[in-house]
Amino acid sequence: MGKKNSGKKISAEDIHTEFVNALATMKNRTLGGAEPQEVKKIAEEYRPQFAQCNVDIHICCVLEISSTPGPAGQKETHNKVTKWITYVDRAVAPKNYKPKHVWDG
Repeated sequence: MGKKNSGKKISAEDIHTEFVNALATMKNRTLGGAEPQEVKKIAEEYRPQFAQCNVDIHICCVLEISSTPGPAGQKETHNKVTKWITYVDRAVAPKNYKPKHVWDG
């Protein structure tokens, strides 16, 4: 995880690039992308590096449930899960800010 710091301060952009590369090389993937537990594991590994740059990282998820009329008048239920990563710049965000829909795993 992460490159060795040779005394030079690493930027949040550099850490982000490493983080995204780590996600891209994950072994466990589904047709819809990465397995949430694996993303969370990698995010936890990079969390301290982001924190050194005053950036918080959050895995977010929301489940949307809808229904449509089905055959014979019965409802068909549809689940849509949307997952994303939110980065919070602590130098800009309000002190107690926490994004909505943070997923705890």
